[in-house]
Amino acid sequence: MKYFIALFLLIGCSSRNQPEILSLEGSWVSIYPLWYKSQSYSAIKFRKNDFLKVSDAGPTLVGKFRTTGDTIYIDQDLDKSIYYTIIRHSKDSLMLWSGEDTLSFYNRNLEYNADLKLDKVVLKAGGCFGECPEFELTLQRDKGKSYFNGIKQSKVLGEYTLDYSKEEWNKIDSLFRWSRIDKMDSSFFHGLPDDWAWNVEIYYNGRQKTFKASQNGLPYRVRPVFDQILEGIRRRKLI
Repeated sequence: MKYFIALFLLIGCSSRNQPEILSLEGSWVSIYPLWYKSQSYSAIKFRKNDFLKVSDAGPTLVGKFRTTGDTIYIDQDLDKSIYYTIIRHSKDSLMLWSGEDTLSFYNRNLEYNADLKLDKVVLKAGGCFGECPEFELTLQRDKGKSYFNGIKQSKVLGEYTLDYSKEEWNKIDSLFRWSRIDKMDSSFFHGLPDDWAWNVEIYYNGRQKTFKASQNGLPYRVRPVFDQILEGIRRRKLI
């Protein structure tokens, strides 16, 4: 009996002392130097065997990746390859050598904030160089009904009352928790020339964030929230 107890304790201690198994899988956000002021999103992403670069415009596939020791090889078309050397890798951080520069990243999982709760969104969509729907949208969780007011180029003109289900709000919340909204510079115009112009008000956790943007210039972190909101009003055939 003493033998089995000693063996059990030995196995338990050995498992606790084993090094953590690290994975490159997921998104790694670029860490800029303190002097570099930028609102642009920049990250790399390892997705199964794919290596992607991610900007505010979205993800771009660079090629297939493989690792050998501390080297990451990315195989591109036409038999071309690039590589990075892993200098340091932990669950939360990654440092690579590109052959010219040292690149530092943190794990995007650190941006997730389970306490963020979206209470209200006011979206005023204006014109563009073309025929974009112009409307005003107010989504409210607990303080009354939500409204859509079609102004021009919308399938529904005038005011329309919306009823968002709990499931729809939960989906929007799940995306909003990745938004890192407190760090967003609201004084910066997040837009592109001649694009669909938006004025946005976001109310959350007793705070407010107001900013100007365009659909294709939305910051990468908040774009999924508004993609979900637009999908909801398109599904209701309002635009």
